[in-house]
Amino acid sequence: MLTTGCTRSRPRWDCFPPGLPRPRSSSNRVRTTTGKRTRVTRRRPRRPRSAKPSCWRSSRSSRTSEVRSPSVSVVYLNGDYLRADEAKISVNDRGFLFGDGVYEVTPAYHGRLFRWAQHLTRMRRGLAALGIDFDAAALEEVKKGLLARNGLDDAPAAYIYVQVTRGVAPRTHAFPNPP
Repeated sequence: MLTTGCTRSRPRWDCFPPGLPRPRSSSNRVRTTTGKRTRVTRRRPRRPRSAKPSCWRSSRSSRTSEVRSPSVSVVYLNGDYLRADEAKISVNDRGFLFGDGVYEVTPAYHGRLFRWAQHLTRMRRGLAALGIDFDAAALEEVKKGLLARNGLDDAPAAYIYVQVTRGVAPRTHAFPNPP
């Protein structure tokens, strides 16, 4: 479980997620009298001003550290396989400027793309809605090529992120005419 910091809308000491028990001190009862009513409530434990709440420290479960992916060394961009540090996307790309594109993440287990037909159908539907053509057979070969070039073709688990955009076009808000 990854814990996050407190929001400012809550007091600093109230960092515990809902439903989890809060620590109690031995003398934590307070009696308050308002008019004719007397209420007994629990006193919040005081924390030294210099101490940070425990929720400010991030912790990761052992499962999270087991699933870390190796760094990607080869990417496929605009028809070429490149080293990741050499890949550059134009600031005039419509996907960068306007989100004019479709992305899909496909897991691969031991080199086999998981539910590839469903991922392909979803991507095809999204690209058709935007009027962007693409070659499905070529995309499958690119995905397999990326797994092989990154040494993940036999990895227990790998993820391939595909971003298809319209590319560089004049900066207007209307979709460009298809070629």
